[in-house]
Amino acid sequence: MNVKLIDSLVKVIASLSEAERNLLHQKLNHQQTWQVSQRRLLALHQRIQSSTGGMALDIQTEDLIHQQRQQRDQQLTSLCLPESNA
Repeated sequence: MNVKLIDSLVKVIASLSEAERNLLHQKLNHQQTWQVSQRRLLALHQRIQSSTGGMALDIQTEDLIHQQRQQRDQQLTSLCLPESNA
């Protein structure tokens, strides 16, 4: 462990203004949040791979987006124009 480096960092952090310390805290938390998200994505990827036997999913994203848009349009139309549900 590099004790001199740690001591220097403590002195530098102590000399920061409150706004600078808040910014440092935000940046450190962002890095931790990103790392947590990355671990979750990797775990999800592994679960998907194991459930599909390692085979790639055959999904056409354009078709999926088009289908979702159609469903959303139908939902909005039924909410805005209830008499057109025929």
